[in-house]
Amino acid sequence: MTIIKDYIKRILMIIAIFSVILIVSFITLAIIITPDINLSEDYDEAVSIYNNGNYDRAIVLFEELGDYGDSDELLKDSIYKKSNNYALRNDWVAAIDAISQIVDYKDSENLLNEYNYNYALEKIENKEWQVAIELLEGSDKDVKALINQCKYELALEEYHKNNWETATGLFAEIKDYKDSELLIYQCGINKVLGIEPIFPEEYILPDMPVSISDFEDVITYMAVSNIMEYDIIYKGTFSMDYFSSTLSDNVFDAFQHISNLYIENFSHIKAINVLYKIDGTESTFTIKLESDYIDEYKTEDYYKKFRLEAYKVINDLIEEGQLTSHMSDKEKAKVLYEWVAYNLEYDTKENLQSFNGYGAITTKKAVCQGYTALYNLLCKIVGIDVIGVANIDHIWTLANLEGELLYIDTTWGDPVPDEKNYCNMEYFAVDEETFSKSHKWDKEAYYSQIQELQSK
Repeated sequence: MTIIKDYIKRILMIIAIFSVILIVSFITLAIIITPDINLSEDYDEAVSIYNNGNYDRAIVLFEELGDYGDSDELLKDSIYKKSNNYALRNDWVAAIDAISQIVDYKDSENLLNEYNYNYALEKIENKEWQVAIELLEGSDKDVKALINQCKYELALEEYHKNNWETATGLFAEIKDYKDSELLIYQCGINKVLGIEPIFPEEYILPDMPVSISDFEDVITYMAVSNIMEYDIIYKGTFSMDYFSSTLSDNVFDAFQHISNLYIENFSHIKAINVLYKIDGTESTFTIKLESDYIDEYKTEDYYKKFRLEAYKVINDLIEEGQLTSHMSDKEKAKVLYEWVAYNLEYDTKENLQSFNGYGAITTKKAVCQGYTALYNLLCKIVGIDVIGVANIDHIWTLANLEGELLYIDTTWGDPVPDEKNYCNMEYFAVDEETFSKSHKWDKEAYYSQIQELQSK
């Protein structure tokens, strides 16, 4: 009996132990399975949100899911698509910030470069040159031209703040870009003579110029920028007469007006022409500058050389002590007047090169156009405001000398036949009443320019 009781006890104990084990197993299994069920539900919710395009919320959920299933992959893709959405809205800062988190995912590295490039273009449009430079320097695109443009504009900003050394350093980095080499010379002259610079002049060009004044700015910009052909896009519906008459007439009138006023820029340009092509709502109007003197493909080289030679003259006069920071504008204008008379002679044969400033400074022979173009350029380099004044067969200079408008004729100041180291001072810094006794011109035609010159 005792043996049977002991046997039953053992059986009950074994059953109890197995029951405990079974209960513990069920509890453990429940513990293991329940989180999986929860994660699965969270995952399904995250995927649904992801598919609905709510990437911000999807990112949060996939981050919480950690390495569950393909959550990590979907997390990256959510960030990827989020960055694309920012890019579509041109929100480049947010797009860059997002895509930078997943540079190893898909084509994210390429997109990062693209976003940086577009952000740089935005900064260029906003004239934030330094930020644009920093963004472009890390680009894998061919951005040399854009970087040069930004550095040039940044240098001009420093130039117009009279920060000559900073501007010189920036221009030196892009010496072969546009007129950077020339502006290095100008910075040095500005610093030594302590002048407010006239070069380079700034031009605000209208998108679709119409008036004579509009075209004066466009044509002058073309001349000083060595652009012989300039296309303007007109958007909208226009008649052929609008281009053949209205715009064309205004272009020709503008050129007629400014080619003598700014003879230093136009002495090598003898004609202007226009072309137009009407194509639905987008038409092209082309302005072409033409020269009788030089091959149009060498014009840029010509204009640069003209300015370079003029800078050399000014630097030589500074080194010789003939031009100093203590001189008045009238004194500087006199030095330049004498230099022209001493170094040039009138070309009685009237060779073509004698009609432009470059021919005057290189051959040392000129007619009135060459004399005046050279003299006016020299004056502007040393900070003297001048314009050209002309009649049907002669041209001379009107200068603002310490607020007084005075006429200067370098051609008549250089006697014919040439006399070494002599000039006639009768035609230097002459008031209008006296000058009118020897020169005749349409004073009304220059009224607005005289008022503008007087105000400087």
